[in-house]
Amino acid sequence: MRQEQQARKDLLPSSGLANALGYLVNHEPGLRVFLDNPDVPIDNNAERALRGPVRGRKNSYGSRSRRGTETAAILYTLVESAKGIGVDPRAYLEAAAEHALREAGAVVLPEDFKLQLGAARDESPDG
Repeated sequence: MRQEQQARKDLLPSSGLANALGYLVNHEPGLRVFLDNPDVPIDNNAERALRGPVRGRKNSYGSRSRRGTETAAILYTLVESAKGIGVDPRAYLEAAAEHALREAGAVVLPEDFKLQLGAARDESPDG
């Protein structure tokens, strides 16, 4: 059926419908895998995980200053990034602030903080 739709001559080759049908035909096995195997989830929650930073940035659109909006967007992104990799956002923000106070302009990203936590655990005698 899909191949029949894709082969229709009245569709422009570059139309949105033709592109969608082409995608469907080319990726059909991967799109159907969760039907054949009940252990495969329908989605991987990746889109849901990305909602937090986007929602945070959108919430700051009504800010009265450009700098406030930019700061809020950065803060939301850092907090959601920390959550996304399994780091406590509060611990991360405290460590990042302390680091920035010790070294002006220094930045610790959530991934770097997670690596530092792992290294500290490896060095500890309880480790």
